[in-house]
Amino acid sequence: MSSELLFTVSGSAAHPARPITLAEAGLLERAHLQEWILTHPQILGEDVLIVTSEYGQWQSAGTKARADRLDILGLHRDGRLLVAELKRDTAPDTVQMQALKYAAMASRFTVEGLAEEFARFHKGRGTDVDESRAQEALLAHAPELNEETLRRPRIALVAGAFPADVTATAVWLSEMGLDVALLQVQPYRSTAADGHEQVLISVSRIYPVPIVEDFTISPARARIREVEANRVRSRQATAVQRLVAAGSVAEGTSFALRVTHRMTGDMLRTVQEWLVEDPSRGLAVWHNDAAGPLTWEADGQSYLPTTLVRKIVGSSGYSTSDSFEGTVYWFDDKGQNLVDLAKKLSDEAGSP
Repeated sequence: MSSELLFTVSGSAAHPARPITLAEAGLLERAHLQEWILTHPQILGEDVLIVTSEYGQWQSAGTKARADRLDILGLHRDGRLLVAELKRDTAPDTVQMQALKYAAMASRFTVEGLAEEFARFHKGRGTDVDESRAQEALLAHAPELNEETLRRPRIALVAGAFPADVTATAVWLSEMGLDVALLQVQPYRSTAADGHEQVLISVSRIYPVPIVEDFTISPARARIREVEANRVRSRQATAVQRLVAAGSVAEGTSFALRVTHRMTGDMLRTVQEWLVEDPSRGLAVWHNDAAGPLTWEADGQSYLPTTLVRKIVGSSGYSTSDSFEGTVYWFDDKGQNLVDLAKKLSDEAGSP
């Protein structure tokens, strides 16, 4: 029996749908599966922005490298690329090597090169965007985007089924510190009581399993996350300490929490609903105290920016192990967050 059961419902009657392959449904890899993902990038992840597809302009030592075309290249909100390799039905046992090759080549993108490709691709799909606006769009989606984040792409393998050796390799690569996801596309054919037939499609992430991912994370990936968390803490501490030392933010300045530019999906909905219940939950007041510069209006206690964001997310009822860079969430009435204000100090210090 399939691990997933699907029914179509008509009144009190439930009609079982029969699992089939995309080939049996007459559906193609590029014309259908790829287009579904380009139209609905949430298939790859809630925070993925499509950069391009069918990319093959690889360069090696100034000459065009011989390589197949990358199916889909996306960008996560944290500034890391996502290389997606698609297979209509069962993935071949070489699919992971193909994806690794693309990830290695894509890791050499620059921000400017990525913007150029984003503009070219979206123009081809009817969206008028030049390279300048393309770069603005990329940075609006991923404010942390830089040469460093581009060096560590994630990989998503999308297929109708995965043989054991592909699954085993994905698990091992994950244990070695590489982010690899397996997404299974399962078509169903359903016949209603009136004889009408329809094809339904489900997409499931079969590895890593979302519910247990945080409990099965490998030591290598745990170290990578810790390095990233340390970087965030260091940047936050630097921003806060510099602002306090300079006294550039007036005592009592009000800051408001903005979540829409950083959070997505269920987290965004859960936190927003919780904030709407009591507007004071999204407000804080600045004090020149490096140990706790933000006094939360909801409880009158002082917090570091990241600590307060984590408290708000947890208090909303949403459970997550994500790291937050709290200094990018708190904005003054001029639309500047704490990172902007700290950067302004650097710019002023560097001015003649």
